[in-house]
Amino acid sequence: MISSKNIQVLFHRAQKHQAQQIASDLSAVSYQFTLINASEQEDWPDQIQSDQLLIWLISDNALKSVSVMKSARQTLESRHPKKDLLVVISPGLYPDNDLEIITEVPTLFDRMKDIIPYMNFWQTEFLDMGKWKRSLPEEDQDAFEVKLEIVHDISSNIGKFLGALKDVEYEKWMDFVNNEYKSVFKLMGNPDGYKELELPAKRELANLINASSEELIRENEPSEAVPPVNLEEIPGMDLLSKASHGVPETEPEEVDDIGSMPETSYQDDPIELEVNHPEESIVLESMEKEIENWRPDLQIATTQILDGAIEEGLVSLKNIITKYPEAAEPRFRYALSVLEHQDDATEAYAQLEQVCQIDPEHVSAFFLLGELAEWKEDYDMALENYEKTLALDKDYPDIQYRLGMLVAKHFPEEPGKALKLLKKALKLDPDRADAHYQLALLYQERIFKAKKAKKHFQKTLEFLPEHPFANYDLALIAHQNGQLADARGYYLQAIRINPELKTSENEEAFRISKKAPAPIPESPMDTPLVMITGASSGIGKATAKLFAEKGYRLILTGRRKQRLLKLQEKLEKEFTEGNYLSLDFDVRDPKAIEAAFKSLNGSWKKVDILINNAGLAMGFSPIHSGEMDHWNTMIDTNIKGLLYITRAVTPGMVKRKQGQIINICSTAGKEVYPNGNVYSATKFAVDALTKSMRLDLYKYGIRVGQVSPGHVEETEFALVRFEGDKERAAIYEDFLPLKSSDVANAILFMVTQPPYVNIQDILMMGTQQAGSNFIDRSGRSDKSGK
Repeated sequence: MISSKNIQVLFHRAQKHQAQQIASDLSAVSYQFTLINASEQEDWPDQIQSDQLLIWLISDNALKSVSVMKSARQTLESRHPKKDLLVVISPGLYPDNDLEIITEVPTLFDRMKDIIPYMNFWQTEFLDMGKWKRSLPEEDQDAFEVKLEIVHDISSNIGKFLGALKDVEYEKWMDFVNNEYKSVFKLMGNPDGYKELELPAKRELANLINASSEELIRENEPSEAVPPVNLEEIPGMDLLSKASHGVPETEPEEVDDIGSMPETSYQDDPIELEVNHPEESIVLESMEKEIENWRPDLQIATTQILDGAIEEGLVSLKNIITKYPEAAEPRFRYALSVLEHQDDATEAYAQLEQVCQIDPEHVSAFFLLGELAEWKEDYDMALENYEKTLALDKDYPDIQYRLGMLVAKHFPEEPGKALKLLKKALKLDPDRADAHYQLALLYQERIFKAKKAKKHFQKTLEFLPEHPFANYDLALIAHQNGQLADARGYYLQAIRINPELKTSENEEAFRISKKAPAPIPESPMDTPLVMITGASSGIGKATAKLFAEKGYRLILTGRRKQRLLKLQEKLEKEFTEGNYLSLDFDVRDPKAIEAAFKSLNGSWKKVDILINNAGLAMGFSPIHSGEMDHWNTMIDTNIKGLLYITRAVTPGMVKRKQGQIINICSTAGKEVYPNGNVYSATKFAVDALTKSMRLDLYKYGIRVGQVSPGHVEETEFALVRFEGDKERAAIYEDFLPLKSSDVANAILFMVTQPPYVNIQDILMMGTQQAGSNFIDRSGRSDKSGK
């Protein structure tokens, strides 16, 4: 969830009016906007703030702009759809040659047939720029080659970018507007905020285009009122004017969008790369001779297919490859088309083989051949083509993963090779459950490293809790290690997910004595997991009972193992069996905490809510006579213990970008009292830590708060403070303090607020207590409202 009230809108200048409309409509509900014109601001990637929602208007104009596209893929990869990125698809808007009307062009990329025109567009731009290059003086060749490399990079990656973009849950412009920007309010944590807007009932696209027309035409029209672009300020752009004899005279000076005019000026893009390809001119020369012949025919065939004339388009493509048998790209397009529209894998395979003979570096053709061979169960051929793909481009999407999975499954004699590939694949994409599972099988069955196998089986469950076999594999490992309770727990979870595993042999193998400790099953991840420290008594115990009643999964921690097990047993009898786990350790011992966390399996590692309750008071002496042991115990428990647990839990919350931490503070952390010196100091520290943790973690969507209660009975607070002296600990006989269940209810209230609500602090006392030093001790009767 976004914490800032600021919103960024990224757009191409053709969509400037739409960006302004968003800002105007939503400013009524106090959102602040930053408008970023990616087609005119060279440093636009540096302007984007990571803690603000980014609304990205993507249009046909943007997809044909060097300035936008040179950083588009990196921008998409750096954001998180459904969290801090909202993609809105808008039609392209283009003025005609007379600058009198605006033409609307749909922005489509959902299918391969939609993506191909953009791939064609950028390949043509790359080749056309190669023509310009030869027109430049020799001393200007290197500088222009930098610009050429930028366009080459775009042309190589446009397909990958659009493939990733179509997997994002984007909105179309008119749906976005007519839905009253509900998606914006949802991401900003205020789903009902749209109700405050006063917008027209419906807006038609034609009206929006008309509203944009005057401004867009004016921007494309020469005018004394608009200062001309100073090309000399942009590195390398003066080279185009020096080579004007090689560029058509109709090229407009002020246009930055490739494709909106016959030729393109790249004046608005900074030059950031330094490359040198001395062989470029030779490659371009041979490509141009071929392209100039078949390119128009390919465009006609592509248009036919796009218009629905599939058979006619395929015939046209077939004619092209017959007429130009040495042209690789038309043949590749034909292979894709017969595969997509006729489902003819045999013909596609034959054509792709010829593509690879014509162009031995056509990486996409080799990859597709590998996929088709794998589908045909020709694993040797799949291996050969995947390996060629990897040799040509080690960063080709999914190649490490596909090759690793292929070798692991079908080439058992090469476990080392499979291991290396899958580890690289997981380094690139650590969330692939099937890759973790395959790696675990390698470690278990071929490399015989059970600990590493267990780690990756657990990772499998972390990303895919309902995996049909991972729990069973973990059960086998636990059984082999003599961990019968764990084995039984994994087995029970395995047969819940996959009942076919429940056989008489497995039932006998995983049978467990009633006297054995209870199993620790993997638990579903859709139920929030709450960790409560100091759960064996007082506020912690009351909180555990209340949260169990409400259906939460619980990890109960404390020093007294038998008390924790007794509480766990009681909760399982009254509520849901398998939802509770007890861990006995002292929060003062960081090594014990580390060991406890390492013992957790699968979803038990993902703590959603941490309640830092463990704490105590020892001694009640003035500062000049206090006992050092008491001071150290309070400091080590109340401050260090809270820090140790928080440090163990928060990295997972940060990674998942969600979670909640509630610290149990005290009125003693707000107001000191006589003889409360060191205890008050530790609770003042908790108050400060809560505020600091909030500042550190809010940007990751993690809620942080605290409850600061006054006197609370039904706890061991006074008994511990007075070291078991019951007479001195009887401090509640003449007034009615809070009960531990009251504090538990306050904690539940904080947890059950909507995700966009963070309660920083609840300061609560009994009615007879007005502060640390003000208590009405006139008796308990009739003071509770009973």
